[in-house]
Amino acid sequence: MEVLIRAASPADAAGIAACHVAGWQAGVAGVVAADYLESLTVADSQRRWAAGMGVADHGVQVAVVEQQIAGFTRTGVSMAEPGEAAVGRRGELRELYVRPDHWGTGVANHLHGAAIAALADSCDRAVLWVVKGNERAVRFYRRRGWRPDGWVRAESEGSHSWTELRMAGVLD
Repeated sequence: MEVLIRAASPADAAGIAACHVAGWQAGVAGVVAADYLESLTVADSQRRWAAGMGVADHGVQVAVVEQQIAGFTRTGVSMAEPGEAAVGRRGELRELYVRPDHWGTGVANHLHGAAIAALADSCDRAVLWVVKGNERAVRFYRRRGWRPDGWVRAESEGSHSWTELRMAGVLD
């Protein structure tokens, strides 16, 4: 299977949205409330992605398999959390999603490598946030050298909430 990694364009918003919704629904099923996950729509996600893709440096890369978007990643500069010391040149792996029908095929490895390369251009270390209880994602990142650094945050959307753990990595 050939995987092409390239910078995303506004025309990719629908494919990114489909990966985002399917990956979120499958990845955190049983951790985040089912009714919240069921309420997510590709149309709503596509509108948000289309708007975000208009930013000059959106940091989004896509994985294309057989002319379809199989996954995406988004990177950027990491901001300090309240009470955290200055972070210097720290990047953030903000998102990495793969359509569930491509899990275990190597697409995530390609995306992770591309994200690390993008971050290493301007940063010497990075962080990411993962939903607490998403053990598949935690294992994936641990195998690639990421480790929990003790920071935890609460996230919410409407009446639904979940906890995220921060993991840190070094960009070699």
